[in-house]
This record gives sequence, C-alpha cells and structure tokens, in this order.
Amino acid sequence: MRVIAYVCHYEGKDALSTEAQLEYIQLYAHRHHLEIVEIIKDTQHVADLKQTSGLKRALERCQASAELGFIIARLDCLTRSLRMLRALISGVLRRVTLFSVEEELDTRTRAGRSVLGVLESISQWESDIKQIEQGTQRAQHPSLAVAPDWWNIYGHFEGRLFRPEPSSLSLKSRDPNSVDAD
Repeated sequence: MRVIAYVCHYEGKDALSTEAQLEYIQLYAHRHHLEIVEIIKDTQHVADLKQTSGLKRALERCQASAELGFIIARLDCLTRSLRMLRALISGVLRRVTLFSVEEELDTRTRAGRSVLGVLESISQWESDIKQIEQGTQRAQHPSLAVAPDWWNIYGHFEGRLFRPEPSSLSLKSRDPNSVDAD
C-alpha cells in the first residue's frame, strides 16, 4: 500500500523530534511493506484543521485517493486535544487508512478499527465529564434558589437512618420563623 507520512514538531513530555518520527515511520513502512510516496512535515504542532497545515493537506490527499494511506509516528502527532481527536476519528479518519507506529495501529484490520472506536468513546466520555463539571459549577452559582441540602432526603434520628415523609420535603429554603397558612 502507498502511504503519506506525516511528521510534526511538538514539545512536551516524551516528545519525539521530527527526525525520530521519520525514522520510526520508515522502519515501520519497510517492515509492513508500505511505500512512502510523500513526507509532509509541519514546523509546529497544529491542532485545528481549519488552519492551513500539512496535516490538513495530507488528510485531504488521502481522502481524494482510496489507494493512499496515512502514517504517523504516534497518535499525539495528530493532536493533543481529545475533542479534536474525536472529530478526526468520527470524520476524516473513518474514510482513510491510518497507521500509527507507536500504537501499532492499522485501520485495515478489525483490531485497528476497534481501537479507533475505543479512542472515540474515551474522548466522548471526557467531553461528557467536562459538560457535567460545567453544569455542576453553574449549579453552585449563588443565584440559584435551591436549598443547599435539597438532595439529602435521608436524615439521622437517635443514631438511626430514617426517611422523612414526602410532604415534609421541599426544594425551597424555609424560614424557621415563618408560619404556614394552612
């Protein structure tokens, strides 16, 4: 199979130089009988496909030709953002054969496609967690008129757990000095 190799410069823990990425890619390609037809190099790590970048150009070329695959040294060469990875996996990478050297990922196989599905699920899970955290922060905003212990329908009485009658539950804070008009 013919492939386009993509390397980029990025920094951080365990970052690979572009030369090391290219060396890994060439060894993997030789071992798996892949022909590298083009090497696209980005001088910086780009995490947005809206920008003009080598990553965007490489993926567009692979989409245009079903005979071309896309090879990278490791998945974090694509992006460090799980949101962006999810967008790539559910979009462009569904239609492109992807090889990732470090993860031994080959999407021509069921196992490779399954790994992409798991990565997409993980990134969706992280996105859901962030939405929940944002919702929790909004709920903790002081402008809400919910009593701080509205969720606590159980209480303790003489060391035993009891459940109050539903009629005694209220979502509003009650003033202990007020008298019900019933």
